[in-house]
Amino acid sequence: MRKILNIKDDEVILYEITDQYLFDCNKSNIAIEKKKLYLDYLNNCDFESILLDQTECIFSKDLITHFETIKTDGDWLWSGDLEHYFDRFNFFWPEDHLKKIEKSNYKMTKESKIIINERNDLEAKLYNHSYLPIDSDPFQDLIVQNRRITRIKLTTTPPKLH
Repeated sequence: MRKILNIKDDEVILYEITDQYLFDCNKSNIAIEKKKLYLDYLNNCDFESILLDQTECIFSKDLITHFETIKTDGDWLWSGDLEHYFDRFNFFWPEDHLKKIEKSNYKMTKESKIIINERNDLEAKLYNHSYLPIDSDPFQDLIVQNRRITRIKLTTTPPKLH
């Protein structure tokens, strides 16, 4: 399942992106203002984790980044294939995510880069311990620990853009 997580606040907001939502976004034909600025921002974000595999685009059947590859800007995590759907098929990001990008003037902030580097360092330390069970994900547990998780399933009817 494609996901977008807002991990900055005390509450983790998990958006689950369905194929139907992507189809509805594509059908909407709403022009996305400043799309190139958003794409530049997204392309300059870091990889949180990489799945060395590809998946088929649900529209074109082209091979694209797998949805289990995760990108981040420090405050948000998202499935790597969503950038493809945004670029070519009109995917609508959650409004809070777009506002964060706008607020940063479409550039990664120094604070975001520091957060990403700290998490990368911590993740490396956690995975260097051989006593962890093979199917455990201590890093994922660390991200959401002691925080409430709100799940929002995006299934249909993309939001109206302002």
